[in-house]
Amino acid sequence: MKQSVRTLSILAAALLGGCAARPRLLLPGESFRIEDAPRFKVLLPPPTSNADPKEPLRLALGAARAKSARCEAARSPFRLHARDRQWLLELPPAPWWSDRGVLQVAGDLRPFLSAISALPRSGCMSAAEAEHLRRAIVDALPTRLPDSLSLSYGFPSPGGVVDLRPEMRLLVVRVWKDGAKYSGTTRETYELHDTGRGAIRLSVPERSGDTVAAAAKFREWRAGRTARVWRLHLFTNLVKANRERAAMVVGAPSGDALAAASAAIFAKPDMGCAELVAKTKARIECLVSQGLVSVAPEIRVTVNGEAKYVVIGTLVRGALPGATPPKSMRRIFEGSPREVRFVGDEVLALPLAAGDELTL
Repeated sequence: MKQSVRTLSILAAALLGGCAARPRLLLPGESFRIEDAPRFKVLLPPPTSNADPKEPLRLALGAARAKSARCEAARSPFRLHARDRQWLLELPPAPWWSDRGVLQVAGDLRPFLSAISALPRSGCMSAAEAEHLRRAIVDALPTRLPDSLSLSYGFPSPGGVVDLRPEMRLLVVRVWKDGAKYSGTTRETYELHDTGRGAIRLSVPERSGDTVAAAAKFREWRAGRTARVWRLHLFTNLVKANRERAAMVVGAPSGDALAAASAAIFAKPDMGCAELVAKTKARIECLVSQGLVSVAPEIRVTVNGEAKYVVIGTLVRGALPGATPPKSMRRIFEGSPREVRFVGDEVLALPLAAGDELTL
């Protein structure tokens, strides 16, 4: 009898084998694919791109040391459980993702990811393994084409936030005044790099502009900072009118610690870094951009071998010189570039992600 659920094996390093290094999901030969669906086109990442679009998805996520029935995270319609010493992830089929907006998906996904974070308390995995598994699952989820950045970069939230990842940078433009007189403009760029040890390093800022020497003393960080996860909070109208404040960058040792920090910021957007650290009781990295300043998150992409930075949310068509689609496109998945399969010009409506490679 034909199985109603198709199993897609992920060849994994021992995901929960007790190794200190970050586990990786190895998917040789797999690619992204744009799939037609009833309402919206859906982007299917590896390893779901070869699945039958009408069938539920069942992904094998590598070796598990779990032996107990307690080692399960199930929040409808998602389920992660251990069977035959292997982790299995069950997801809805492609049409389900086409029918639901990103806020609906995020609402369904949030309690499921929280359940995964609770698995270390049952001895099912380490906290670092749970954090990596959460990120790997989010990256493997199908999404509507217009929403393809939303889950990975943290857009569905109570306020304006962007989750920061490697191959990104923050562009900070600051206007300086001497009283009411304009005295110059400085530009700072903070780049984010994968340390290769399960963490992301925010680099020492590079500065340029009219008042470099005079403004150097205002540099918030004189050394780079490292955290497992990073998030940018953009305030706009969330702070009091008499406070000139544009953004806060927060780094945390885990997704749960970052969520706790964000909740504290949403409750009191004008709090300082010292108060935030005290409230979260975690090792928080914090940087506040105040004054006449703008902060723009940018992603690094490559067009015909030439690297460039574009503001996050830019579509493929926005990085090209004309309206002709690229001959090929590759996107990073689990640290390796994968082909993006598409037909005609449909790829022009795909939002770019950090590390994308386009060939014209």
